Amino acid sequence: MPDVESIAARLRALSPDCIEHGPEDQAWGQRELYLRDPDNNQLRLGQPVPGGAIG
Repeated sequence: MPDVESIAARLRALSPDCIEHGPEDQAWGQRELYLRDPDNNQLRLGQPVPGGAIG
């Protein structure tokens, strides 16, 4: 499965308005990307941050 960075790059090229924010690393050790689909549903994609939790 592609990582969230690759997914974000592809979405920016195809439909940049669907990305709300991210990818960003969360304190609980997850890198997350927030999206909106055409029906205005929020989607969150995530993957573990290398090295685990931050802080």
